[in-house]
Amino acid sequence: RKEDDNILSLYEGLTGNILKEGPPSALYLGVYESVKYSLLPLYGPQYKLLIYLAAGAAGELVGSVVRGPAEAIKSTVQSGIAGSASE
Repeated sequence: RKEDDNILSLYEGLTGNILKEGPPSALYLGVYESVKYSLLPLYGPQYKLLIYLAAGAAGELVGSVVRGPAEAIKSTVQSGIAGSASE
């Protein structure tokens, strides 16, 4: 049925997106939690906001190292410059 094709088309590219976003997200959360739990005992609850901001920045920095190349590959494939991710 045509309706089934339309609904299933919503999930095209889901596997690739999970593979692209999974590792950077896992790295982000791991670094965020590690930095947060390392800094909280050193500086105390009065600096909670700054600690959360620093932990988020550190997590995003590490996650971006993995996410950046994957985004470049995705953009190249979507623009038509390359036919597939392996090119």
